[in-house]
Amino acid sequence: MSARSSASSSSAAAPPPPVRGPPAPKRGRIAPPSAPRRSPVVNVVLDGLSSPKLENAAGAVHVQIIEARYLPPAKILASTNYYAVIKFQNNRVETHTIRNNSSPKWNIPFHFSLSSLYQDEELELEVWDKNSVKRPTLIGSARVNLSAISTQLKPVMTTVSLRNANGKIKGELQLQIFVDGVMAVDRKDIPPPPLLAPPAPKNVPLLSEPISSLALHPLPSSTVSTSATHSSISVPPPSNLVVVKSPVNASASPTPEENERLFQEYLRNNSCCVICSGHFAPESIFQLDCSHNYCDACLNRSLKKQLDSIVSGSHKSMQFKCTYSGCGTVVADRLLKEILSAEDFTKYDQLLLEKFVEGDERLFHCPNPACKLVMEKLSSDSTQTSSLKGPDDKPLSPEALDCYKNSRFRCPNCSTIFCASCKAQPFHLGFTCQEYKSYLESRHCRFCGVQLAASVASGPVKDVCTQEECQERAAMCCTRVLKCGHPCNGIKNERACLPCLRDSCCSASSAQKGSDFCNICWAEALESAPCIQLICGHVFHNSCIRKKLTQRWPSARITFGFSECPLCKHTMEHPSLVDILAPIKQLKAEVESKATQRLSYEGLINTRDLKDPKSRFFGKPTEYAMDRFSYFLCSRCKHPYFAGQKQCDAGNEEKEYNPADLVCGGCSGGANAATCKKHGAEFIEYKCQFCCSVAVWFCWGTTHFCDDCHTKQNKGAYLTKMPATYFAKCPGPESCPLKVAHPHVAEFVLGCSLCRNIQSF
Repeated sequence: MSARSSASSSSAAAPPPPVRGPPAPKRGRIAPPSAPRRSPVVNVVLDGLSSPKLENAAGAVHVQIIEARYLPPAKILASTNYYAVIKFQNNRVETHTIRNNSSPKWNIPFHFSLSSLYQDEELELEVWDKNSVKRPTLIGSARVNLSAISTQLKPVMTTVSLRNANGKIKGELQLQIFVDGVMAVDRKDIPPPPLLAPPAPKNVPLLSEPISSLALHPLPSSTVSTSATHSSISVPPPSNLVVVKSPVNASASPTPEENERLFQEYLRNNSCCVICSGHFAPESIFQLDCSHNYCDACLNRSLKKQLDSIVSGSHKSMQFKCTYSGCGTVVADRLLKEILSAEDFTKYDQLLLEKFVEGDERLFHCPNPACKLVMEKLSSDSTQTSSLKGPDDKPLSPEALDCYKNSRFRCPNCSTIFCASCKAQPFHLGFTCQEYKSYLESRHCRFCGVQLAASVASGPVKDVCTQEECQERAAMCCTRVLKCGHPCNGIKNERACLPCLRDSCCSASSAQKGSDFCNICWAEALESAPCIQLICGHVFHNSCIRKKLTQRWPSARITFGFSECPLCKHTMEHPSLVDILAPIKQLKAEVESKATQRLSYEGLINTRDLKDPKSRFFGKPTEYAMDRFSYFLCSRCKHPYFAGQKQCDAGNEEKEYNPADLVCGGCSGGANAATCKKHGAEFIEYKCQFCCSVAVWFCWGTTHFCDDCHTKQNKGAYLTKMPATYFAKCPGPESCPLKVAHPHVAEFVLGCSLCRNIQSF
């Protein structure tokens, strides 16, 4: 393990440490080794969890398994049952199982008693998936060296990467470790036992010096005894003693000055950077697993250089290594995040993800550069593919259908549709990847996209197939070639050509490209038919615009939204549309004039909506009148007539209607039609035959309906078949909404609406 707070020395000739208590460790400080430590308390507390008292042991290793993260999630129709295992000195313990959680949290402490600890001893950590049918599966494992941790005076939190048998990272494990009462020693520092020595207890080293030259630190509940028979040879200490070599002169304790000198010399020898040879404070030194010390600047510079090599591809391995004298020891991942800048570590993290994705054939990226979401390829059992057809309007071949099932994806993040195999976007429906590559390299119809045979000749408009629809579009298309070399996608005989719509010629800021759908039909790309560019700058299919203007408003009420650009609501304007826009503009002017006139006659010219600065109609009487009143187009005289207020027709905007039933008052009276001496027959109104409302519908040439009664008639109420007693009687002129006396369930002319309004006001 590599850590900023490691106590291992890189020099074999380092002076022995002074016998004194180490100072309180700071972040990154290299604490000097001292005599074996005894914890001042009986119980060790890890995150609030207390360990039991450990009897007859020199020390203990306390390990708390906190959680695992980024473990493989459960597959469809499967589950996960994760548990962790710790192996240490022939001991094996495991946690409980957590089901269906790729980030299980155990938070369980384990305790291992020990009499000695060697520098090469490690904790073995494993995470398993326990399956009820198969044997448990090893997800990943890791090792933690306890040498550096044994120098710490407090629990150490660490995170290790879990790797499978192939070395791939399958997640990470977070744990807390505390080594209590012992220091790690090198096996070679303990000499082998002499041949005449009696058998020693297992794992207890023999002494090569007389017992008088050693300082013995007894532990509770034991005594020391030696055999007289072997008094002249090396005698193993009892298993309940911890043995530490004393200074050269064991009879005399070092003076405080000598102790301080030794301590400072130890710090100097262990705070020197191996690259720049500079001496630094312990908190500014990083010690790697190989015991080489680096200052912050040198280690950062070394890691940054290796990162640049990884990014450029010259360094194939994704691991960072110690560069001192060809050491090559791998730098721990947890140290990278501490040393590298946030930007560099993010770059490295992305490279790891890329490497991980490249190593798993089931994983792939979204090809959208702004997204790059990682997805997993799962087998598809979809059967709803029988209706799929290619660009030639024919069913897909078995190969193309298989490619569609296994390689077509829609990114859930950015909705990009693409091929996971060749990264083509949008997906090449009707082709395999190889067929699509050949298709791109060959000629194809500029309108329908069908691949052209070499024998197809080019006319005035190049690259057009023989289908009738494509030939009709070619006849209407501009024949000129733009400066970029691409054919113009505009209409024939237009004054100015369209800008090039090819994706390769459009800038990133272009609002519309040739591959974009037409915002009117939403069925074909702009480049698949001749287009025009409106005065507002937006481009649409010429045929789609003309069809939209010809169909006009969708309901009986006259509206003019159909004549506005679908994207910006600006009134449509183009030289080729003059013939179709002229009558629409004339009708709009007539409706606006009548609506504004009625607004004045009804005394609404000073309404609050026109005077309030916060209102959307402030200072806009014409727009207010068009929004408030409804006008229908008379099917006989082709002039608009008043059909009540807009709110009276709410909910009927999209209902089907018969245009022949829309007849104004002047045309619905026949030979006996009433006329106004001042205003003529244009403003003549009739009463609904079935209620006290103004009629707006005239059906079968005999019957007047208001909008409400007309709706009831169309929904099956059949008011015309009801007896007169079915309808409510008029309460009289004073309470009647029409303010006039009129017959019950009979045709009745109300007279000129303008004259009645003038009399009312």
